Amino acid sequence: MFSNCTSRSSDRLNEGLQAHWFSRKLRLKNFLNSISAMKTIQRSLAGLFAATLAGIFASTTVAAPYQKGDVRLQSIGPLATGPDGVLFVSDPKAASIIAIKTAAKPTDKAAGGFKVEQLNTKLAAVLGASADQ
Repeated sequence: MFSNCTSRSSDRLNEGLQAHWFSRKLRLKNFLNSISAMKTIQRSLAGLFAATLAGIFASTTVAAPYQKGDVRLQSIGPLATGPDGVLFVSDPKAASIIAIKTAAKPTDKAAGGFKVEQLNTKLAAVLGASADQ
Protein backbone atom coordinates (compact mmCIF):
# COMPACT_ATOMS: atom_id res chain seq x y z
CA MET A 1 0.00 0.00 0.00
CA PHE A 2 2.81 2.33 0.75
CA SER A 3 4.42 1.79 -2.66
CA ASN A 4 1.10 2.59 -4.32
CA CYS A 5 0.96 5.91 -2.45
CA THR A 6 4.52 6.73 -3.45
CA SER A 7 3.77 5.98 -7.04
CA ARG A 8 0.76 8.30 -7.02
CA SER A 9 2.67 11.17 -5.45
CA SER A 10 5.51 10.54 -7.88
CA ASP A 11 3.03 10.75 -10.79
CA ARG A 12 1.59 13.96 -9.39
CA LEU A 13 5.07 15.37 -9.00
CA ASN A 14 5.92 14.41 -12.58
CA GLU A 15 2.69 15.97 -13.85
CA GLY A 16 3.40 19.11 -11.85
CA LEU A 17 6.95 19.35 -13.17
CA GLN A 18 5.77 18.76 -16.74
CA ALA A 19 3.12 21.43 -16.39
CA HIS A 20 5.70 23.81 -14.91
CA TRP A 21 8.21 23.20 -17.72
CA PHE A 22 5.46 23.42 -20.35
CA SER A 23 4.38 26.75 -18.87
CA ARG A 24 7.97 28.06 -18.91
CA LYS A 25 8.48 26.76 -22.45
CA LEU A 26 5.27 28.48 -23.55
CA ARG A 27 6.32 31.75 -21.93
CA LEU A 28 9.74 31.52 -23.60
CA LYS A 29 8.12 30.81 -26.95
CA ASN A 30 5.77 33.81 -26.53
CA PHE A 31 8.74 36.00 -25.57
CA LEU A 32 10.74 34.91 -28.61
CA ASN A 33 7.70 35.49 -30.85
CA SER A 34 7.31 39.03 -29.45
CA ILE A 35 11.00 39.74 -30.16
CA SER A 36 10.53 38.43 -33.68
CA ALA A 37 7.47 40.67 -34.11
CA MET A 38 9.42 43.69 -32.86
CA LYS A 39 12.23 42.96 -35.31
CA THR A 40 9.69 42.66 -38.12
CA ILE A 41 8.17 46.01 -37.16
CA GLN A 42 11.64 47.60 -37.00
CA ARG A 43 12.53 46.23 -40.43
CA SER A 44 9.22 47.44 -41.86
CA LEU A 45 9.69 50.94 -40.45
CA ALA A 46 13.27 51.09 -41.71
CA GLY A 47 12.11 49.97 -45.16
CA LEU A 48 9.32 52.55 -45.17
CA PHE A 49 11.77 55.28 -44.15
CA ALA A 50 14.24 54.27 -46.87
CA ALA A 51 11.48 54.14 -49.50
CA THR A 52 10.23 57.58 -48.46
CA LEU A 53 13.71 59.07 -48.72
CA ALA A 54 14.26 57.44 -52.10
CA GLY A 55 10.93 58.80 -53.31
CA ILE A 56 11.77 62.31 -52.17
CA PHE A 57 15.15 62.34 -53.88
CA ALA A 58 13.91 60.60 -57.04
CA SER A 59 10.92 62.92 -57.50
CA THR A 60 12.94 66.13 -57.73
CA THR A 61 13.15 67.14 -61.36
CA VAL A 62 15.16 69.79 -63.12
CA ALA A 63 13.04 72.67 -64.39
CA ALA A 64 13.21 73.33 -68.11
CA PRO A 65 14.58 76.72 -69.20
CA TYR A 66 12.22 79.33 -70.63
CA GLN A 67 11.03 78.42 -74.11
CA LYS A 68 9.13 80.61 -76.53
CA GLY A 69 5.97 79.12 -77.91
CA ASP A 70 2.33 78.35 -77.33
CA VAL A 71 1.18 77.08 -73.99
CA ARG A 72 -1.14 74.08 -74.15
CA LEU A 73 -3.25 73.76 -71.03
CA GLN A 74 -5.76 71.03 -70.24
CA SER A 75 -7.22 73.05 -67.38
CA ILE A 76 -6.37 76.18 -65.43
CA GLY A 77 -6.00 76.13 -61.66
CA PRO A 78 -4.69 78.74 -59.23
CA LEU A 79 -2.46 81.51 -60.58
CA ALA A 80 0.51 83.11 -58.84
CA THR A 81 3.04 85.77 -59.66
CA GLY A 82 6.74 85.58 -59.13
CA PRO A 83 9.70 87.93 -59.34
CA ASP A 84 10.69 89.63 -62.59
CA GLY A 85 7.21 89.46 -64.10
CA VAL A 86 6.81 85.65 -64.04
CA LEU A 87 3.24 84.32 -64.01
CA PHE A 88 2.79 80.77 -62.66
CA VAL A 89 -0.20 78.89 -64.05
CA SER A 90 -1.18 75.54 -62.58
CA ASP A 91 -2.69 72.80 -64.71
CA PRO A 92 -4.33 70.29 -62.34
CA LYS A 93 -5.32 67.80 -65.05
CA ALA A 94 -1.80 67.64 -66.46
CA ALA A 95 -0.29 67.83 -62.94
CA SER A 96 2.06 70.61 -63.98
CA ILE A 97 2.92 74.23 -63.29
CA ILE A 98 3.85 76.49 -66.18
CA ALA A 99 5.91 79.64 -65.73
CA ILE A 100 5.15 82.38 -68.22
CA LYS A 101 7.63 85.24 -68.43
CA THR A 102 5.76 88.44 -69.09
CA ALA A 103 7.36 91.65 -70.31
CA ALA A 104 6.64 94.79 -68.34
CA LYS A 105 5.06 97.44 -70.55
CA PRO A 106 6.32 100.98 -70.13
CA THR A 107 3.68 103.38 -68.89
CA ASP A 108 2.97 106.83 -70.31
CA LYS A 109 3.18 109.16 -67.33
CA ALA A 110 1.53 112.04 -69.16
CA ALA A 111 -1.65 110.04 -69.84
CA GLY A 112 -2.29 109.34 -66.15
CA GLY A 113 -2.51 112.96 -64.98
CA PHE A 114 -6.13 113.73 -64.10
CA LYS A 115 -7.80 115.60 -61.29
CA VAL A 116 -11.17 114.90 -59.65
CA GLU A 117 -12.81 118.01 -58.25
CA GLN A 118 -14.32 117.69 -54.74
CA LEU A 119 -13.44 113.98 -54.35
CA ASN A 120 -14.17 114.02 -50.60
CA THR A 121 -17.68 115.37 -51.11
CA LYS A 122 -18.50 112.86 -53.86
CA LEU A 123 -17.22 109.87 -51.86
CA ALA A 124 -19.08 111.01 -48.74
CA ALA A 125 -22.31 111.29 -50.74
CA VAL A 126 -21.91 107.72 -52.06
CA LEU A 127 -21.18 106.39 -48.59
CA GLY A 128 -23.99 108.39 -46.95
CA ALA A 129 -21.75 110.46 -44.72
CA SER A 130 -20.75 114.10 -44.47
CA ALA A 131 -17.61 115.37 -46.20
CA ASP A 132 -15.97 116.54 -42.95
CA GLN A 133 -15.83 113.07 -41.39
